[in-house]
Amino acid sequence: MLNTATTLVFLFATLVFCGGAVSALLFASDPDRCRRVTLGFALCGCVLILVLAIAGLLGGSFEFLLPAILPVAGGLALGLDRLSAFFLLIIAVGGIPASFYAIGYTRHHKGTQASMGFALNAFIPAMMLVLLARNVLTFLVFWETMSLASYSLVMTESEREETRSAGWLYMVMTHAGLGCLLIGFLAMSQATGSFAMSDWARAAYSIDPAVRNAIFLVMAAGFLCKAGAIPFHVWLPRAHPAAPSHVSALMSGVMIKLGIYGLLRLGFDWLGQGPA
Repeated sequence: MLNTATTLVFLFATLVFCGGAVSALLFASDPDRCRRVTLGFALCGCVLILVLAIAGLLGGSFEFLLPAILPVAGGLALGLDRLSAFFLLIIAVGGIPASFYAIGYTRHHKGTQASMGFALNAFIPAMMLVLLARNVLTFLVFWETMSLASYSLVMTESEREETRSAGWLYMVMTHAGLGCLLIGFLAMSQATGSFAMSDWARAAYSIDPAVRNAIFLVMAAGFLCKAGAIPFHVWLPRAHPAAPSHVSALMSGVMIKLGIYGLLRLGFDWLGQGPA
């Protein structure tokens, strides 16, 4: 029963964020209503993520595959375990106050409320879906969605030169990280013969140690870039202050933690048990 309820909470959360994105388009001509409705949807979605995280930490889980979506690499594959649930809790703890604060904070952004509402209702669920991704293409699609949505939010005040410069640097660095992840994912898929991450740990010990170490290093670089770790941090002190306050809070408090999530998955799950 718990697993069924957990799946329903996830699906409902996804629909709520979709509702927020659609509302941004429907109410674009009415900035005040657009602000209240889209951010209200985002707030409700974050509350549902909190429920999902608690359910996952208590042992609730789900796994499902939609072959018709993203069919090239095995379909849309999603699943929940306790590690994903812990990082979902981070999204909720950051997303709830940020969304609530934004309802009042963004009332002066008359020309950008629709784009901000749409991007926020894409950014938060993209982070959720990264944590739930269970094959290569699913992970990369939502990782890129997260990056593009956050870039759009960083560029809210694009009329300022420093914002455009910060946005350009952020886009370059985030795609450099994506390139590292793409190389590592493809190498891992080639070495194991599978795009499903659940197959990687079982096959990891059959990979040549030099290849396995190289995969770790290149993928670690990709995740450390997103985490803003030295020496991949050059984008962080410029992009975060350029974003609106609630977005900066989400990027600093939540998004960069997904780089840590990736390192944990890589070092303790996908590549099997690593050397001490």
